[in-house]
Amino acid sequence: VGVDGTVSVVWQGQTQALFSDVDNPQLIQVASSTDHGQTWSAASTVDASYNMCPNGGCAGGQFGPQNLHLSITAGQKAGDLAVAVGARRGEGFTRIAVSISHDNGKTWSSRVEIGRVAGQLDHSQHSPQVFVTPGGMIVVAYYDTGPDGSENLYVTTSSDGGATYSAPQRISNESSNNAVFTSGFPTSDETAGLVATNSGIDMAWVDSRRGDTSSDKTDIEFASQALTSAGVAATTIAVPATGAVAQRG
Repeated sequence: VGVDGTVSVVWQGQTQALFSDVDNPQLIQVASSTDHGQTWSAASTVDASYNMCPNGGCAGGQFGPQNLHLSITAGQKAGDLAVAVGARRGEGFTRIAVSISHDNGKTWSSRVEIGRVAGQLDHSQHSPQVFVTPGGMIVVAYYDTGPDGSENLYVTTSSDGGATYSAPQRISNESSNNAVFTSGFPTSDETAGLVATNSGIDMAWVDSRRGDTSSDKTDIEFASQALTSAGVAATTIAVPATGAVAQRG
């Protein structure tokens, strides 16, 4: 919800039937309402560079960005929006990109890819949550998963309106095992919660440090982090040794 009360939503659409033998570009789209949801603007396209069925793959059961995650937030000026997208774009790894609008989603900036840790090109970044502080800093929290399945929560920030982003800062003080999230039933959806002020950020996330694939145990962890004009402070506030706000399994 924007400072002027405008409500905006983001969703994933597609241009072809799901099981088709043609390329199936995904449309990341946004619509807004200025009358509490009674009527909505025409949908605008944030990004059309994702493809659900590259090279006709869906006909054979091969999917593109099947784990596409979206997050939207309003800025501190009327009309300002930020959308974060986490999905694969054909290279085999999930990446995160952020786009900005200053006119309630009528037009969008080019996507800016964020979140890669230096020297870790074989890692995937996914499940972003985006927030804008009262001072206008863009904060994005997300998961980074390595080729061995180790997973951690990271944060990156932008103080220039989304043109550039800080080096990723790791938040979780122990790694999770991604395999725990995808084993058993019901499976866990790795989603983070994020709230930011001018001086700090509060985060909650799904964590499996105390679990394994036989127990399917996951927790909800919480941490607070100082925020400066340069971004997230370098020293992570450790998660309590007791380990969890809530538990599953």
